[in-house]
Amino acid sequence: MASYHFSGIAGAGMNPLAQLMRAWGHDVQGSDRALDQGKQPELAARLRGLGIALLPQDGQAVRPGLDRFVYSTAVEEDTPEMHAARALGIELVARPRLLAEVVNAGTPGIAIAGTSGKSTVTGMIAWILRQAGRPATILGGAALTGEGVSGCFAAGPTAGTVVAEACESDGTLVGYRPAIGVIHNITRDHGEVSAVRAQFAAFAANSARVLYNADCGEAAALAATLPAGQA
Repeated sequence: MASYHFSGIAGAGMNPLAQLMRAWGHDVQGSDRALDQGKQPELAARLRGLGIALLPQDGQAVRPGLDRFVYSTAVEEDTPEMHAARALGIELVARPRLLAEVVNAGTPGIAIAGTSGKSTVTGMIAWILRQAGRPATILGGAALTGEGVSGCFAAGPTAGTVVAEACESDGTLVGYRPAIGVIHNITRDHGEVSAVRAQFAAFAANSARVLYNADCGEAAALAATLPAGQA
């Protein structure tokens, strides 16, 4: 088991990963300026209830013995914690990289890509798996209707199905190598289509199997370039 520190643990994309690592038996601690300011008390209580230590974000929480320092893309490069982690030689892991690791290790790992609608598709798959009684790890950006939590999250077994959103907005789509890659659409959203086309091409090439929305011209055109049987 590894020891993790999550810098920016209160973030919508960070706290589910912290909870997941804890559920899988790792030692987890974290910090966040919002928690230092007394914000998000319900989230803080939930994390503490899971055995996750919440510490001030002043650099002192980063200590020898930590294996991995996970940081949000919202965290600046020059924070005391980042300086401390580098000085101690702790492995720095960006949140999207850890998410990709989780998906890639899934059996199967299912990554939901697209310039819009990822949370909806992830939620639909989560609901189907739940109704089917199949345990799975779910990492989505929006809660299911009627469930008063932020995000769609469930911690499944360590060697089991993983379903997660894979976002192109930060350029990290190329890091996913899922058993099943889902491409919902490729449209102008975070930027021009031309700016993300290469990312989606790499994502498709790295997916063992691709499921795509045939009503989306860009997705269909990309699928047509793949080897027979992959899409």
